[in-house]
Order: sequence, then C-alpha cells, then structure tokens
Amino acid sequence: MRQYTDGRGRQRYAVEFQQGGSRVLRRAPPGITLAQAKELETTLRRDLFSQDALGHRPDVLLKDVVQSWLDTKPQQHHRDLVNKANQWAPYLKTSPQPKDVLSVASAALKDWDGLSVATKNRRLAVLKGALKWAYVSGILAENYSPRLKLRREQNTREIYLTKAQVKRLATLAPTKEIGDAITLSAYTGLRAAELLALTVGTTTRSGTLMVARSKGGRPRQIPVSKSALPCLRHLPFALSYWQLRKGFITARTQAGLGPEVTFHCLRHTFASWMINKGVDLLTLSKLMGHANVSVTQRYAHLYDSSLRKAVAKL
Repeated sequence: MRQYTDGRGRQRYAVEFQQGGSRVLRRAPPGITLAQAKELETTLRRDLFSQDALGHRPDVLLKDVVQSWLDTKPQQHHRDLVNKANQWAPYLKTSPQPKDVLSVASAALKDWDGLSVATKNRRLAVLKGALKWAYVSGILAENYSPRLKLRREQNTREIYLTKAQVKRLATLAPTKEIGDAITLSAYTGLRAAELLALTVGTTTRSGTLMVARSKGGRPRQIPVSKSALPCLRHLPFALSYWQLRKGFITARTQAGLGPEVTFHCLRHTFASWMINKGVDLLTLSKLMGHANVSVTQRYAHLYDSSLRKAVAKL
C-alpha cells in the first residue's frame, strides 16, 4: 500500500503487493480512505488466490499498463507525459494486450505519417517506458518494450528567425492571442508548455515572468523586454497545445516558411538574439532554464561568431 499525488494534485492510494510470483498494482479511486484501500487490497488478494486455484488470471491490458506507469511519475513531468499518452487513446479503445503493442504502434504510425520523426519517437517512448516499467515491476512476465524501435532522426541545425520574420508570423496568426504567444516565446525563450502554464500571478510589476515549472523542474525568472510586454495582456493563454500548434502552422504557411520551422524554433531564436547582444552562455543558460551550462553549449558556435564580429571592429 502506498500513497501518491496524481496529475491533478489529489492524494490517492495505490494497492501494491506480490503474490504467487506476480506483482499486483491497482490504483484506488479518488477520495477513498486508507481503510477502504486496505479493504480493496484484501479483495484483490482473495480474487487472485481464487484465480490461481482455477488456473487462470485476467489479462493485463495495455491501457492499464500506460495509466499505472503515468501514476508513478513526478507531478512536474506528468502533464507532458499525459499529453503524449493521450495520442495513443484511439488505438487502445479495443483493449489490446501488451503483446499486441507492435500492431498497435504500426496502426498509429501509419496515421501519423505527416508528423516529424522526433514527434513519433517521443510518443513511442511513452509505450516503451510503460512496458519496461511493467516488466521491471513484475506486472508483466515478459518485456515487450524492445519490440518498439525508435526511428533514426536527422539532427539538423537549429533554425533562427529574424525579428521581421517573428513579427510576420505573429501578424499572420489566426488570432491575436496566438500571435502574442508567438511573440512572447521569441522574446523570452519559453517553451510551448511553459507559455500555456503561465497565469496572471506569474508576472511582476516590473514585467518579469516567474516560471514555476519548467522542463528541468527548476523555477526561474525571465525579464520581459518592452517589445513583448503588450503580450502579457492575454495571460493566462486560453489555448490548448494543439490550438497553439495549429495556429503556428497556419501562420507559418501564410508567411511562406517551410515545415522545418517549428514553434520550438522561437526558443532557438531567443538564444541567438541574446548571444548577438553579447549575453554570455552562463546567463543564457539561466534564462532558458537549462539544468547546466553544458546544454547551452549547442549555441556556442553563435557565441564564437559574435566574438569574431566584435574583434573585426578593432
């Protein structure tokens, strides 16, 4: 028996025990007491014993494996993983078993033909992670995760936009709110998930954004330039991730830019603007919320170029 906090911040119980060489993990419904959770455990043990005596057990479903795995994740990573896991929902409605994961993945990848290899890999990683966890935890007798093979990604160089291009994207966005989100991302380096998590209370009087939750799990402060201050009027953004993504694609198409220009390019653009203004890599690392400056080294070639330009003025 263990207590945990689910993705909505609720305290819940999970029944977890080992019996007959198998590990059982079942999430108790929200709101039940410890006594009720213990009663559920007793019922599960009794049912499992009866099934062993009869020589059969109910099959574990793939959707249950994914959901149980999600419940073990820290809250700061839960939302992002749930968004990726939700993309599998249409393919898990028929209640496939873990052994059928290859056919499930094949059907999904066929429908996702227009997505980037990186996006497909991130979604596949959800199933791989859930299956491996279930095997290590003893829920599954066989590890099915190796059946899923990640696709080779083409590691292209980051794309940096000019201020004129960012302004054009914002202007051509289908709504003013999406346009402001595009501008704010380019002038702060915020990821899409960080933008959508902003609230009215995250902005100080001086126009500094307080990012409480980032990919690295560490809070950070980002001063907002005068050019982007008007974009704060729409906080919090009443947009879903897909509304923002589709709106950006619409603006990108209208601006005549190719599919290689993604919303995340706005974050790279912010980094390039900062370096061209003479910001050092350590400061940039703090602004972008990197766990350490080694992650920011990917922009070192821009810094070197900036130094050469400075010396050339002598």
